[in-house]
Amino acid sequence: MSKMSVAGWSLMIGGGTGNLCDRIIHGSVTDFLHLDLIIFQTGIFNLADVSIMGGILIILTGQYLEKKNMRLVH
Repeated sequence: MSKMSVAGWSLMIGGGTGNLCDRIIHGSVTDFLHLDLIIFQTGIFNLADVSIMGGILIILTGQYLEKKNMRLVH
């Protein structure tokens, strides 16, 4: 596995495990965040879900780059 795949899978497994632990221990997911800075404000989001989506993005980016490199070699 490439380093990008390992990083992506680690983020996905970590986020999924965090959500699962919250559900078992608290009965619901509890790691919600709302950032309200002076010029920047976000909606409420789940940090574990951000980790899962980041992992997916890293894996897909790694696969795209591997295919692109394979086309350049041939």
